[in-house]
Amino acid sequence: MQTIVKDPFPRWLSLTVTNSCNLRCRMCGQWGIEGYMKTDEYEEKELPVDAWLKMVDSIPDDQFPLILVRGG
Repeated sequence: MQTIVKDPFPRWLSLTVTNSCNLRCRMCGQWGIEGYMKTDEYEEKELPVDAWLKMVDSIPDDQFPLILVRGG
């Protein structure tokens, strides 16, 4: 008999803390020609630090094998 082990879902957590960047690299997925950031309105939509800390603290220690924190 074969045992089937399901992969945990989701496998990772990606947190984009900020989209603030003063570079405008052409190949960038955010700010480049094909990027999704077209205006500077992102600053109004960013979470305050205390909200990020509260969210991260609520994640169980063994929930994700990989947590990616990016931005800036």
